Amino acid sequence: MTDWTDYIYLEQVSSTNDYATELLKSGKAKHLQAIRTDFQSAGKGQKGSSWESEWGKNLLFSVILLPEELEADKAFFISVVASLAITDALHPYVPDVKIKWPNDIYYSNRKLGGILIENSISHNGILSSVIGIGLNINQSSFPAYLPNPVSLAQISGKTWQVETIFHSIYQSFKKRVEYLEKKMFAALKEEYTARLLGYNEFLNYFTDGGIFRARIIDVRESGEIILEQDNGKTGKFGFKEVRLLET
Repeated sequence: MTDWTDYIYLEQVSSTNDYATELLKSGKAKHLQAIRTDFQSAGKGQKGSSWESEWGKNLLFSVILLPEELEADKAFFISVVASLAITDALHPYVPDVKIKWPNDIYYSNRKLGGILIENSISHNGILSSVIGIGLNINQSSFPAYLPNPVSLAQISGKTWQVETIFHSIYQSFKKRVEYLEKKMFAALKEEYTARLLGYNEFLNYFTDGGIFRARIIDVRESGEIILEQDNGKTGKFGFKEVRLLET
């Protein structure tokens, strides 16, 4: 642990999200506290999947939020804040970085990173949030079963200091959380929507009804995207209702 009181560095941990959750349970968690590690033995991805990462090669960390007066129906904006913070920090290095709805980080149709958010919600609103972030920095080879990974090193052709990227993202994160605290939801939604992969760009999507070509034209505050098909028909889709087909 460093002398920076809101930053905990661990050489190895099962999961930074799990560590953050234990801090919350013990009452020792702080608002905007970050936990970073070189290796997760049981890293978690979306929908119960694991997160694969070589030791020390990538950026693995979680941030704890203890929001005040954030209604449960605004939970999606935590994902918006995290996505914008990462793309804010990466834009000087990777100008074409995009957000794949809802919160994967993409470069040229390849996955650069992901976000896993675990909220604790009561009738009064969001009590706490743990935002886990995994970003491929220096890894050059990936397991064959991962369909489309890419790292910052592969994109740029050079090796990066992982902690430098972490500090850049963390500073961006603090700035974006100010938007949340000031309830600047319209500004957050506008910037998030503009950075989405497929915003005003026709791509192929899959639903239970089949494959269709559409573009994202808007995002609702609850997180659903509004898609306009190439035949002019529009529709609203939730997280598990539609999937972008990757080429």
